[in-house]
Amino acid sequence: MSFRRALAFTLFSLATFSLERASEAQRTEKYRPQYHFTPNNGWIGDPDSLIHYDGYYHLFWPGHAISTDLVYWTELPYPIIGDPGVYQVNTGSAVIDDNNVSGLGVHSFINFHSLATGGDQRIGISSSMDRSNHFTDFTLYSGNPVLSPNPAPSADFRDPHVIWDSNSKSWIMLVALGPQKKIQFFRSSDLLNWGNPISTAGPYGDTSTFWETPDFFQLPVDGAASNLKWVMVVGVFPNRVQYFIGDFDGTNFHNLYPDKTLYVDSGLDFYAARTWREYDGPQTTTPIIGWMGNWNYSTNAPSKLTYGGEGALSVPRNLSLTTFPEGIRLTQAPLPALQQLRQSTVSAQSVSFSGTHPITDFVSFQPTQNSYELDATFTITSSARFGFNLLVDSTHSHKLGILYDPSNSTLSVDRTTASDDATLNSTSTFPVVAPAVQVAQVNGQVEFHIFVDKSSVEIFTGDGRTAMTYLTYPGDNQLGVELVSSSGSVTLSKLSGWSLNSIWNGSPTNKIQSGAIYQIRARHDGKVMDAPGSDNLARLQQYDWLGGANQKWKVNLVEPGYWQSFGKWIPAYYRLTSQGNGKVMDLREGSTSNGGIVQQYDWMDNDNQKWQIEGVGGGFFQVMSKATSTNGGNEVIEVDSRAPDNGLVNQDPLQTWRFYGYHHQEWQFILAQ
Repeated sequence: MSFRRALAFTLFSLATFSLERASEAQRTEKYRPQYHFTPNNGWIGDPDSLIHYDGYYHLFWPGHAISTDLVYWTELPYPIIGDPGVYQVNTGSAVIDDNNVSGLGVHSFINFHSLATGGDQRIGISSSMDRSNHFTDFTLYSGNPVLSPNPAPSADFRDPHVIWDSNSKSWIMLVALGPQKKIQFFRSSDLLNWGNPISTAGPYGDTSTFWETPDFFQLPVDGAASNLKWVMVVGVFPNRVQYFIGDFDGTNFHNLYPDKTLYVDSGLDFYAARTWREYDGPQTTTPIIGWMGNWNYSTNAPSKLTYGGEGALSVPRNLSLTTFPEGIRLTQAPLPALQQLRQSTVSAQSVSFSGTHPITDFVSFQPTQNSYELDATFTITSSARFGFNLLVDSTHSHKLGILYDPSNSTLSVDRTTASDDATLNSTSTFPVVAPAVQVAQVNGQVEFHIFVDKSSVEIFTGDGRTAMTYLTYPGDNQLGVELVSSSGSVTLSKLSGWSLNSIWNGSPTNKIQSGAIYQIRARHDGKVMDAPGSDNLARLQQYDWLGGANQKWKVNLVEPGYWQSFGKWIPAYYRLTSQGNGKVMDLREGSTSNGGIVQQYDWMDNDNQKWQIEGVGGGFFQVMSKATSTNGGNEVIEVDSRAPDNGLVNQDPLQTWRFYGYHHQEWQFILAQ
């Protein structure tokens, strides 16, 4: 909607974007998720321009963030430079123009946008060649708009999604025609000239309200690369995302199930979902993410008063196509990388119970905040309904109820008393019992994989067929977890629970902790410092993160920083020890100028083995040897970018060079254990 994007544009134009500038108080405000992405300040809505390139996942809204694992994020400055004129720059997608078909540059990053003004929407682009800085500056194309509706003007010609179709060897753009519940397809050879529509898909499925935010991608059926199907995803205002499975011949999309309505998520708060496109190689996984929000009550979200935003983005989910008796269906699973956030596991097996019990009756699980994960499998032995009460307060006046009814295989969620916010509870659409959802039993069992995070609950069940997302906005004291069985006994076959670490005060870190073990990741390509072999004098290199001990570095403070007379600060210095061979990071003797060799060596307590680690912003650091800094130099560790590959491949060596603020001279310190 133009209202939401105008609001988002205004809020983010005023926002500060660097994550390291957020204080600890800001990161722990009431309702702020601890492991779901939210901007440092302000509103977030549709996730846009999702691609994976040069080792980084890119995420846009009216801001820009990058990640190497879709868990920890670094927020970058507001990306658009230049005056959009009469237009608001809204939702879209992105491509990498490897062959410069657009004339905007080899490997240019091209964003496609909805351009809105008054009652008119058209399609425009912005582009960036700032590859070394992760494309932080995008310039609006002087020839905008590149596509206009016919007839024009139209207030509902929106949300361009562009892909490369290898069969037709052309670029394909999908554009939503909202009130018509249709998606138009266009074709281009140069990303600038799109011509007339080549086909139209829809209306089918859920046509109750207007469509927007399309996505389009291929997935193998049952993992068979020889059997690929196309999936078209469409947002249905105000809070649903539906999908269609079919074939695409380069012109027309043929829906296999035109009479079926299939939702990506069956909860009340998952919208505007999109997938990441892979540009570093073959697409081996297809992660999707959505906005956890609902336009029925988004303007009443209490989080606007605590951290200035509404909702958050969902946990990333890997998508698959799986054949079931009812046909091919989209299945999804939480991203495995989320498991790095788990604290120690608590578990139970073969527990039979009836009635309502605190979970602590069966397992020692008592979260100190609502940021945790549960994985529970129930065996169905009777008609008793069963499930969980979450977010329970001490008086039982607040809770979120999750209840499965085996008699009709449905799961219902009751959030009538989940929130502690009076304004939200006064609405007619938030404090409700959500419509029951069909959830298949699998071999007489039902599994609930649940993610709870401050103001949301996500449930994955039904052998991957069903996901359900709900905003909750509970009070900070609503920490109780209960097991529930109604009208009989039920068997909890297995249960695992984990409190989850925060992505705000975890890694990548903004503060170096003496004694901690880190992976040290290059900003420009996401590869890490690597100690090859065990010999003294072996030169350090960069390499893909494999998790080996030779890529983990223990950082110990050896000389604390202090204030000298007349207010001069003497910096702290650290020893960096490889966990693979026990040798330390060492600047080869005589290497006190540009091109110095960074190697490994036995600890000798020399200045060339002591390193200053200084923040440069955005959660990144420069690393400088004491041997150079005390001699008036400012040479820092960098990846040697003089090779033909520009320092972007495995085994590129490390060296020292005068600091110019280039990204191959900046490093993230990410806790490795």
